Amino acid sequence: MRLNLLNGIVVIFCLGLISFLFAQPVTQSAPRPPVKYSLQTEERRFLLDYLKRSKLMMHDAVQGVSPEQWTFKPKPFRWSVAECAEHIILAEHWLMNEFDNKYAKSDEPAYIFHWLKPKPKPGDQRIIPLAERHQYDLGLLNGLLDRSQVDTTIPRNPPPDVVFVPTGKYKTPEDMLKDFDKQRDETIRIIENIKVNWREHYVYSGWQALNFQFDGYQYLLRIPTHCERHLMQLWEVKRDEKYPSK
Repeated sequence: MRLNLLNGIVVIFCLGLISFLFAQPVTQSAPRPPVKYSLQTEERRFLLDYLKRSKLMMHDAVQGVSPEQWTFKPKPFRWSVAECAEHIILAEHWLMNEFDNKYAKSDEPAYIFHWLKPKPKPGDQRIIPLAERHQYDLGLLNGLLDRSQVDTTIPRNPPPDVVFVPTGKYKTPEDMLKDFDKQRDETIRIIENIKVNWREHYVYSGWQALNFQFDGYQYLLRIPTHCERHLMQLWEVKRDEKYPSK
């Protein structure tokens, strides 16, 4: 009898609880705000860390390089250590000058044109959905850092109107590093102060084989990646069997 009474109390309690729950008004959770893809903390941190790390890589690559090693060329058409380093500075200066002067201060979508002729029009290349951009970030990194397809036995002359061709401007590593550090510090300053959403801005890649547009973050990601690519080229020169011992 006592057990039946207890079971009855439990049943009555459960029924009351169910009635109470169903009597409450149904409230819908507030919709989540849309995800914004921009230079958020983690992206900005990765970019700045990469810029600082590749700056150290440049210093390490030219440390102790003698005058003979500085100008040595494995073949007449190959770049020397000095020319590889100068190319890195020229490219970064041009890319960041385009970015800062024309686009970094506006929150309106913009297009950065490279040396494509004729210049493409907006819509000529497809825009990757925001949720898929990160895998294209990785594709950009891997593509630029892969030098396995570079044939160093034949000349590969860049177009004559490209402004990245080295001229032998720097006579010593020390002279080069002064300009490199100045440019890299300016690049870092610009990126630290970006206020606009550069995942919403698109830039033409300048690579005919790619049928998609880089966004602004990917454009900036090219700066340290391009630097590392040509530091790899610089080390190829230093590993050449004819590279001067000192």
